[in-house]
Amino acid sequence: MDEEVIRPATAAELQYEEDDVNADLDLNGVPPRPDGRLWLLRPFGGFATVEDIKTHLLHLYEARRIDDQYHPEQARRIKAQLAADELSRLPGQT
Repeated sequence: MDEEVIRPATAAELQYEEDDVNADLDLNGVPPRPDGRLWLLRPFGGFATVEDIKTHLLHLYEARRIDDQYHPEQARRIKAQLAADELSRLPGQT
């Protein structure tokens, strides 16, 4: 039986992940996350919880039949753009 070895992420791996997240944020016109700080989410636009926002966006994604038939990177960018477009229409957003 092969065992999977789990190890802590290296500094380079963490930086790669941070850069990837910040690239997605930039793609959607959102400033990068602050270094060395927790990035907290608060519900907005009439949603009671962050989970409600995520559920809403997932339903939009599924309703538009965007699935991973695309290259994973392309599917991720499509999902991010759908989220940005939908969230920009919520009350209190500019």
